[in-house]
Amino acid sequence: MYQDDLENNRQKIAEIGMRIQQPKNSAPSNIQITAEQIVKEAQAHRTDELKIPIQRINDEDELDEYKLKKRRDFEDQIRRNRYNIHLWIKYAEWEEHQTEYIRARSIFERAIEIDYKNPSLWLKYAEMEMKNKFVNHARNVWERACKYLPRIDQFWYKWAYMEELLGNYVGAREIFKAWMTWNPNYQAWKAYANFEEKMGEYDNARKVMYEYLNNVHNLESFLKVAKYEDKHKNYSSERKIFEEGLTELGKEALCQEYFLAFIKFELEHKEYDRCRALFKFGLENIESNKEKLNENYIKFEKKYGTTQKLEDMVINRRRIFYEKKLQENNMDYDTWFDYTKLEEEYGTENSCREIYERAIGNVPPIKEKKYWKRYVYLWINYALYEECVCNNIEVTEEIYKNILDLIPHKEFTFSKVWILATNFYIRQKNIDKARKLFGISMGMCPKKKVIDSYINIELQLGNNDRVKKIFQSYIQKFPNDENIWFNFCKFEESLDEYNVAEVLYINSIKFMKENKNDKGLYKMYSELINFYSNLILTTKEKKEKNSLNNKIKKTYEEMLKNKFVIKYITKEQEIDIWNKYAEIYYVSGKYDDMDKIYKKCLEEILNQVTDEELKVKYSEIIINNWTSHYEGNKERLDKIKELLSYNNENEELEENEENISENEHAINNNNTNKNKNSTLMEKALEWKEKNKNN
Repeated sequence: MYQDDLENNRQKIAEIGMRIQQPKNSAPSNIQITAEQIVKEAQAHRTDELKIPIQRINDEDELDEYKLKKRRDFEDQIRRNRYNIHLWIKYAEWEEHQTEYIRARSIFERAIEIDYKNPSLWLKYAEMEMKNKFVNHARNVWERACKYLPRIDQFWYKWAYMEELLGNYVGAREIFKAWMTWNPNYQAWKAYANFEEKMGEYDNARKVMYEYLNNVHNLESFLKVAKYEDKHKNYSSERKIFEEGLTELGKEALCQEYFLAFIKFELEHKEYDRCRALFKFGLENIESNKEKLNENYIKFEKKYGTTQKLEDMVINRRRIFYEKKLQENNMDYDTWFDYTKLEEEYGTENSCREIYERAIGNVPPIKEKKYWKRYVYLWINYALYEECVCNNIEVTEEIYKNILDLIPHKEFTFSKVWILATNFYIRQKNIDKARKLFGISMGMCPKKKVIDSYINIELQLGNNDRVKKIFQSYIQKFPNDENIWFNFCKFEESLDEYNVAEVLYINSIKFMKENKNDKGLYKMYSELINFYSNLILTTKEKKEKNSLNNKIKKTYEEMLKNKFVIKYITKEQEIDIWNKYAEIYYVSGKYDDMDKIYKKCLEEILNQVTDEELKVKYSEIIINNWTSHYEGNKERLDKIKELLSYNNENEELEENEENISENEHAINNNNTNKNKNSTLMEKALEWKEKNKNN
């Protein structure tokens, strides 16, 4: 069955000429075309245009039928989209075109019921009435429009203009008066004034402008009325308006536009002094945006001013520059410094004080000393200015109190502020307040500079007991500072309290040892030796001199045994200490003891140094210092040679005995090392002999 049906279908297709062909190539074409391109090509190749057929109306019945159909279309559209005011207006205009004014008026009224707030609707309604000379209807429409939408200025303009065209000037004036009760913008008042001028009522026009000024009391209104008076050449009234603006508006009038207009008026009448006064007043009182005013001032002074006036102008320009920079960054302390310096030099005391107050009001937000350094100097300069220039002692004292209260002393402090504040009290001969302030500083935030200043002041006053107490407190706060100990010792020496000074020297060395202060140890040892040496020079008793010499020797021995001192100083300094130690014995004639010291020095230095070149160098220095005491004394020099060579032989014997149980290799190494030491000493002696012969 299936095969038969298929065969029948094929025969039927062949009969009607339909043949099913398989596609030759199913791949996409190289040139593709879209539906949009097809439509565009079809439109481009069109030759005939669609034309709306012309409808001809031959009799009244056809006209009525046309009108009925058109009205039905409009009503259907309105029914579908009732709030489309454009359709209502189009409908009304069509009725107007058909001279069906009652129908058009009815359509407008229907539209007003839907949206009475649409200004276009009222305008089209009123224009229809005016166009067709229905004056009373137009008045009625304008009155209703202005009643419902009084803020639409166009209604008032067109209504007043219509009355003016009709010659109803009284009515037009009444319309303007009614309009002005709503306080419209300047253009409305200007239109009212222009109307009065057309009527020749110039007094009424001026009254209108002044009424505008009373109702709209701002900067713009004053400028507008002044311009009006200038136009009518009422110069006295214009000046009066400018002056009243400054007094009545207050800060609002302090802008460069107002001053430029006022100055332009005065300049036209050649009132140069008044212009200059206005420039100065404006530049002093306007806080910002006064660049243009300043530029005009420069031009004015160049043209009409003197040299002094030009200088004042440049200073004012500089002030404006600083103000602008500070508006960008009020934490720019460098600018504040420049600004205060300018005011100190060219400004008044009040202006300078005002700038300082503004400057110190910008406290750094971060409590870190690096951010406060510049800021604190503003306070210092302020205090010095009030004291030295203004001679205002009370204000200066208040400034110092405020800055000391402001500084966060727990985080950091400033020695300079404390010192300047105490020096201020001293200049005022108020020592008690100065001491009290020093005491507060030492208790709250002890600083070395402040305490040193306190000590110097008490020394100048001769209060030695108070100085001792200060030093004692000073040492308790800074026990590891060798300079404080040294100054305390020197103070006691100046009072001839040598026993106390000696105890202080010894105690300072103990503190330095406990705290491992190598620098302090070296200094205090050296100063103690100098102290003993100075006492020897002033002492006449031989027994006491010997005692002091023994103390010096003991101090040298302690110093050379202390590992912290040896670690801190260089080998040259260490050799110098040995040399000074040996000279003590040389002065007293104990040459053998001196030789022992030099020999010990040589041994210590050679044991501490490993580099062969340095060994030769240091041994030459030591032997040079040693033999310099025996120049011309061949016997002592020979003894030094023997002592050195004997020392080397003994060292070799001792080392050989100690190492006799060791292997032969170790013994040879020791002998080699001793031969090196012997060679070093021989080289040193040869160098000494060579220098002597030369």
